[in-house]
Amino acid sequence: MLQVNDTVLYKNHGVCTISEITEKNFYGTNIEYYVLRPRQNSETAFYVPTGNPDLVAQMRRIYSAKEMYELIRTIPSAELLSFDEEDDQKEACKDILKSGDREKIIQLMKTLYTREQKLKEKGKKLRQFEEHALKEAESLLYEELSYVFSLKKEQVLPFITEQIQLNEKAE
Repeated sequence: MLQVNDTVLYKNHGVCTISEITEKNFYGTNIEYYVLRPRQNSETAFYVPTGNPDLVAQMRRIYSAKEMYELIRTIPSAELLSFDEEDDQKEACKDILKSGDREKIIQLMKTLYTREQKLKEKGKKLRQFEEHALKEAESLLYEELSYVFSLKKEQVLPFITEQIQLNEKAE
């Protein structure tokens, strides 16, 4: 069971701290909740019923620095995603972001970055849902990296780039 002051990733809300575990009475029934406070806005609170396995499963542990370095190391070899239809792409983006699977999030980001570059060459832009998915993916990944390595958000991309370059030189 998670404890007060544990730090987790919650859904697509980013890094949160469990500020308390409390009981609330709703409709005559006492229900125990984790109270999560997002790192970016401690005034906001999410109440997650401790007895709801589906919601608790959406509280994921934060990767260690070692796991993050390993994740960064996979970026150059991450495969691009392919989609048959726009609707398939929309659903896949939603599913990947909801899953919190960091490897899939990196694949999504790499796919959308690549697509964005090809479109720029033609004077075009990503579709709105793609831009939104890319921003959300960046936010999730960058927030966790920021937390793990005590970086400011604007330092995350240069950090990733530096790590990739160091890995390439070492190989």
